Amino acid sequence: MPDQIVEEVRKVLREPLKAMPGIIRSGLFKQGASASYRLGWTGLAIKLLNGFAIPEVSVILREAIPELEKIRNEHRSERLRSTAAEYLLISASSFAMAR
Repeated sequence: MPDQIVEEVRKVLREPLKAMPGIIRSGLFKQGASASYRLGWTGLAIKLLNGFAIPEVSVILREAIPELEKIRNEHRSERLRSTAAEYLLISASSFAMAR
């Protein structure tokens, strides 16, 4: 029974999820966006990749690596640096599993 519920939820979410990669891309690469704003979109992308395996999201995460590295290496906030480092590790492990 729970499998049927999960499948129904996926059917309902299928169309909105198709639009998410574009929305994530525009938020993640918005000119002048703060580090926390970019990390928020990266976190959402990781959740979508893990929960729904949307291929476009993995492409977006690959494109976000330079931004994440910049935050990890240069931002003054330790919290944001550690979050960026965590997201880089998650992204790297996701890419390694995809091979």
